[in-house]
Amino acid sequence: MNDKITLVTAFFQLGRGEWDSFKRTNDDYFNYFDFWARIKNDMIIYTDKVSAQKIEEIRIKKYNRKNTKIIIIEDYKKIDEDLYNSIKSATENGFNTEFRINPSTPESWNYDYNYVMLLKEWCVKDSVEKGLAKGMIAWIDFGYNHGGKYYKESQEFEFEWKWKFSDKIHLFTVNKLDDLPIFEIIRSVNSYIQGGIIVAPDKLWLKLWNLVKENMLTLNKVGFSDDDQTILLMTYRQNKDLFELHESDSWFSVIADYSNQKFTIKKCEAKKKKHKLSKKLIVKYLIKWFKILSTIEVKW
Repeated sequence: MNDKITLVTAFFQLGRGEWDSFKRTNDDYFNYFDFWARIKNDMIIYTDKVSAQKIEEIRIKKYNRKNTKIIIIEDYKKIDEDLYNSIKSATENGFNTEFRINPSTPESWNYDYNYVMLLKEWCVKDSVEKGLAKGMIAWIDFGYNHGGKYYKESQEFEFEWKWKFSDKIHLFTVNKLDDLPIFEIIRSVNSYIQGGIIVAPDKLWLKLWNLVKENMLTLNKVGFSDDDQTILLMTYRQNKDLFELHESDSWFSVIADYSNQKFTIKKCEAKKKKHKLSKKLIVKYLIKWFKILSTIEVKW
């Protein structure tokens, strides 16, 4: 494959500034984007009409990146209403939240969040179908690096990211994969594959979208919902020949690891630790579920 990479990203307002935990305002996200927005790659950005003006001010006017296409989405919920309603139903059933060690995480209770996280693959496949992106394409989170979490100097993104990736779907891990069942991964909020950057050739993005959608719907059917990282893991486990995995030292190290650009980085933030099922947690978990089950009226 050619080493040229087209970038696709998106920003949809979820009202995250009003959340009780994991709170980030719209301005936070625009500042995160501003940190890396000068990158020279061709870029397609999906967003709402209100946010488009701010994004244009940063990417096009401030950094003069005219190789940018902004796609307006009037209502992200209508992109795939059946998928949205399926995720909403599974997220709101009560057990999806109660099941988890940490029910305050967004993937535990916020169906808009889980739905929008899954739209990453849709945005890229839509770019391909519209003829806006071809060759090797990378999804990159709008809030990549969280304004300086890993890379310290914004001006070091004054370059074009290039790398000769193979003709597969490239996923980047933050923890070594194991055989832990998906339900236990959801319960313990474990992370293996990061969703912040995904790289694949144009011909595979439609397939990837169909696969992640199918896996989310399957998860919903058994009463659960989760964010894109778990769905990507499910998809990888079922279709390993489509993928190439890469170990990462940090949530944001991918561009530094797979480019010739020199970056000033902060001390690597620790990987998210995987939760282990201790005896204490087993007892706590069983007591919790016994209480839930005792409230259910059984009719014979």
